[in-house]
Amino acid sequence: NMAVPLIDVPVDLGVAVALALFYGLICHLYAITPGRIIAGYVTDASGKPLKYRLNGLATLVVVLSIVLFLHFRGTIHIAWLYRNFTQAVFAAVVIGLIASVAALLWGLSTPIEKRNNARRANTIDHPNAVDHQQPAKSWNLLEQFYYGLDFNPRAGLYDIKMLLYLIGAVTLETIILSAVAEHYTVNGSISVAMLVYASMMTWFVVEYLFHEFVHIYTFDFFAERIGFKLVWGCLAFYPFFYSIGVHALVNAPTDISTTQAVLIAALFLLGWVITRGANNQKYYFKVAPEQPYFGFKQPGGKILLCGWWGVARHFNYLGEIIQAAALALPGWLVTGMPKSCRDRRVGIVLVSLRFSSLTQGSILPWLYPIYYVALLSSRQIEDERICAAKYGTVWHGYIAAVPYRILPYVW
Repeated sequence: NMAVPLIDVPVDLGVAVALALFYGLICHLYAITPGRIIAGYVTDASGKPLKYRLNGLATLVVVLSIVLFLHFRGTIHIAWLYRNFTQAVFAAVVIGLIASVAALLWGLSTPIEKRNNARRANTIDHPNAVDHQQPAKSWNLLEQFYYGLDFNPRAGLYDIKMLLYLIGAVTLETIILSAVAEHYTVNGSISVAMLVYASMMTWFVVEYLFHEFVHIYTFDFFAERIGFKLVWGCLAFYPFFYSIGVHALVNAPTDISTTQAVLIAALFLLGWVITRGANNQKYYFKVAPEQPYFGFKQPGGKILLCGWWGVARHFNYLGEIIQAAALALPGWLVTGMPKSCRDRRVGIVLVSLRFSSLTQGSILPWLYPIYYVALLSSRQIEDERICAAKYGTVWHGYIAAVPYRILPYVW
């Protein structure tokens, strides 16, 4: 009963060309769409902050407008991308591999003595790389290909890392729109489960692009290099895996109740408040440390000890995991919960202790939050290593004051 177009479909050159053109369109719009230009957190070799053009949200609007125009003009159906999902996945994998090789060659073209081989890029508060071990110097070619060599390759305001994240976000939203269109075509209406899922995922994309100015102050920009991990991740994994929860909903034989949808949305909102609150608090602490954020006033020092960051050292990661779990629930509920549970109008419908209910539901939507748990559990280890090198004894004092890593009172 579940439409997951992932089996026995050959590679289609036409789909590959179409996806490459779609990526090219995003690149072109990123280059020409007006946007606010601001100085970022990462600096160049001279210590000057890199500048970024923030036009992601505008680019998304233009791309979706073009897609809708082509649909209503009769050129291509909005559901085309979903209907050719498997071919598009193969194409994205190949494009991602080619782009990863190009990133490696770009990095190798930089003389060794001019590369930043430390664990993090130079930033405005730490203009010199803080890790004197310089682990990248000892990497072999395979490690260089996987992790990358350059932190922030760019051509003027054309920032490759910003572009890669933009391609992933715009493609993800286009896939969701395409799946909703296919769902409507098949069923003649949009189910409650599909509506709440699509709304949450759209919010996920839109609010991220709205907060691009915060993103350039995060781990992704000062600690991730441009290699296979990030390039292939943004071009193939990010849009096509993050949307995995939508497949269970396209042809689902059942639906969830309005109460369930509200509770799922509330859970998602809780995760968003934690994540966005924590990320924004850290951002404003870096750009205006003397100003309180939502009433939280930092009592001096280099590390946040109040608000979200006084609860757990990586509390924002908990919010991301909660959001991912909320996005998994619609697909799981419509494929596995007994009808008697789906029809109840009480909060307990979100949880079933019956083992049969757990095994009957599709596991696919849960791969998304499982991935987040694995990703963020390992990332916080690298976070802590970087912070220990950056802050020294101050960081150890923070650990003593805030003993929990992600989940308060547990871990």
